[in-house]
Amino acid sequence: MSITRQASDPGSTLCAFLDARLPQRDLITQEWSSRLRQPNWTGIEVQTDRRHLGHAFEVRLGLDLADTPGHWNLLSFLPLEQCDGLLRAAGFRPAEYDHLPDSQTSDPLLLAWERISRSEPDIAHPKQQAALAACLDATAMDQLSHKLGDETPVQTRRALFLHLHQMSVSGSTSSVEDPALRGLLELWNAYLRYGQEPVVRLGKRVVLAPELAAGFATADLVLGQTLVEIKTVLEPAAYLDQWLRQILGYVLLDRFNALWLDQIALYLGWQALLLPVSIEDLLSTATSGPTPGLETLREDFHEAIRPELDQVVGYLQRRRYPPPAQASSSRPL
Repeated sequence: MSITRQASDPGSTLCAFLDARLPQRDLITQEWSSRLRQPNWTGIEVQTDRRHLGHAFEVRLGLDLADTPGHWNLLSFLPLEQCDGLLRAAGFRPAEYDHLPDSQTSDPLLLAWERISRSEPDIAHPKQQAALAACLDATAMDQLSHKLGDETPVQTRRALFLHLHQMSVSGSTSSVEDPALRGLLELWNAYLRYGQEPVVRLGKRVVLAPELAAGFATADLVLGQTLVEIKTVLEPAAYLDQWLRQILGYVLLDRFNALWLDQIALYLGWQALLLPVSIEDLLSTATSGPTPGLETLREDFHEAIRPELDQVVGYLQRRRYPPPAQASSSRPL
């Protein structure tokens, strides 16, 4: 059971651990809830898959923040021209090497990209709308991407994309009349007006989709030393406790402090609100006695969750290395 699913299951290892060690964390969500009374933006109702919409927004936001593109596991499905257009609309260009010969490389997946600007604020521009549509097209392949794994050739990915979408090599399945694109345009407009500035201030260091445990926990992004989780729910108040548990699960799984986290934050897309809290304040608020050390919490959580982590590792290894055709049913020790 992934961290996301554990955060919604009161009987999970994650929830049991947090209830025992950080029982007063509702004080944090109460503060977040009070901030919701003054949203920067009012969301709209759109008839579309909200999970898909939220994922597309996460990808587009990541491309706005990072110095180099990410989410290649999804962008690798896009046709050449659509992928190239998305990256250029996001403010990137192919890197130029003055003292090296031109390699004649043209596939965007094989190029080195560098940022030259941030996204244009004019969301009515056809290139910006096409970029948002490309994010919707790419994230529609998410489940297939997980099934295929990382080793599936790009040629196969693009062929499957074209087959499933029944589209031309340079086209897009999304139009301005599409509810998903209309919703994504609204989310992006809210972000550019109210969300971009406070989000960018979190720090220049950007880590997109950091994996805390393979097949078990992948967060949205890290900015500076802040772990940011992106949510796109019209009425988020009822989910704040669950989302805090999810974020804490990610923080606890960073056992070796590889991400150097000192703060967490929710970014609520429909409200264009950033809700940060320092980890130090969170730990002191969520406990009634002495504030526990983060390193100790991480070690204890690892012990509690290790059997489930081992199950996932075993599954992934067996999937990556299937048995030979003549293998016996028993495995050698």
